[in-house]
Amino acid sequence: SVATRNIPLSRQRPPQPLRWPGGVSTETMEQQAAADGSVALLVAQRGRIVYERYFNGYDGASIATSFSMAKSVVSLLVGIAIDDGRIAGVDEPVTRYLPELLANDPRFARITLRHLLSMRSGIAFDEGYSSPFTEAARFYLTPDLKREVARLRIETEPDRAYAYKSGDTQLLGMALERAVGMPLAAYAQSRLWQPLGAAHDASWSLDSRAGGVARAFCCLNARAEDYLRIGQLVLQQGLWDG
Repeated sequence: SVATRNIPLSRQRPPQPLRWPGGVSTETMEQQAAADGSVALLVAQRGRIVYERYFNGYDGASIATSFSMAKSVVSLLVGIAIDDGRIAGVDEPVTRYLPELLANDPRFARITLRHLLSMRSGIAFDEGYSSPFTEAARFYLTPDLKREVARLRIETEPDRAYAYKSGDTQLLGMALERAVGMPLAAYAQSRLWQPLGAAHDASWSLDSRAGGVARAFCCLNARAEDYLRIGQLVLQQGLWDG
């Protein structure tokens, strides 16, 4: 779980009608959001929520899974860990924190945190979702992520090409936990969620109770207002309340 300091964002009416991308109307934007399967649409202006709508059975109290937005949160936490002095920098080899990867293939020593952050690792990973036998599907479904990580293999040398791979972020999350000496959710709570003054508790899904490994690549669970805070933090280049 990720506990909070419970400070809600203030809400106000916008001083003028909102201008949506492409010049579409608010009604059209809402219809499109609902049709796309969106569950929440919030807009902040100068730190205040000026628009808030929910769709498809959701409301302000609903918990929504981040899916791959969690990848961006993990990257923020890696940056915070570097600032905290827990990680020397992004050019550290991942095997400094996950030496067991060397048993997969000695070439894992060439993969740095930078390669994982930019998804240029060269690790063989099928991101397909149409089959339960791809690496992406197995990472979602397995009760033992450590076992799946032990099956990862090298496809090419790192930094040759970009390829979107959830496995890269999973390794980052596991390396981060080793570096800071605490679970991913606990570090997120102390160094992100509480400093942001998040309005509600959140959680990070595990592979299983027995496994205890956070699904770093996909599965932060929170309310829309607090996802908005993360976006605002990025917009402000990491500055929040001084």
